[in-house]
Amino acid sequence: MSPNTPKAFLCDFDGVLVDLEPLHCKAWQETLKPLGPSFSSEEYDQKYLGLNDRDIAKKVFVGKKRLLSPHFSQELLRQKEMHSKELFLKGVPVIEGAPAFLEKTFVMSPIALVTGALPGEVYFVLDQLKWRHYFSFIITAADVERGKPDPEGYLKAFEKIKTMKKWDPPLKKSDCLILEDSQYGIEAAKKAEIPCKVVKGSLLIGFGQ
Repeated sequence: MSPNTPKAFLCDFDGVLVDLEPLHCKAWQETLKPLGPSFSSEEYDQKYLGLNDRDIAKKVFVGKKRLLSPHFSQELLRQKEMHSKELFLKGVPVIEGAPAFLEKTFVMSPIALVTGALPGEVYFVLDQLKWRHYFSFIITAADVERGKPDPEGYLKAFEKIKTMKKWDPPLKKSDCLILEDSQYGIEAAKKAEIPCKVVKGSLLIGFGQ
């Protein structure tokens, strides 16, 4: 491994490894259609891209007459997950270079998946792609109290990687690299004080391996 190669990678999912955001947007539109509030694809990209589904639901219903009760919120997320899976079954768009990056990297460095997606959706897609074995562990929306742009997910991932093995010398944040694509994810990386590389549509990147 080159001295310039990160010792561990913390990867976002949508937009970095797979291109599911258009499908998530469509699933939300289908979910919200009977309820009144909704958004266009452009609004989704501007306001909601990178947020977890809990926070999207809250943001959609802010100021609306209908209260987002815990029961209503859970039902909303259940419906959205159902619509998402229906769309995923038709095919999962993979980011250019992602399979080669995962195949080459996981034998040399730990890879953590840190995503704001629902666990049911994440594991559904990973099983479709047969990608689970690439990740040392996975952090989803269910594993954090605060989604991106809060750094909680990335900080948890870093602490977990530190305890995976005896690092010599001890693992530092500067030894890791976050791969992100959204404004909220990039902000979370900055708050976590972990180096971040912005990925836009391709993972054909080199680290001197």
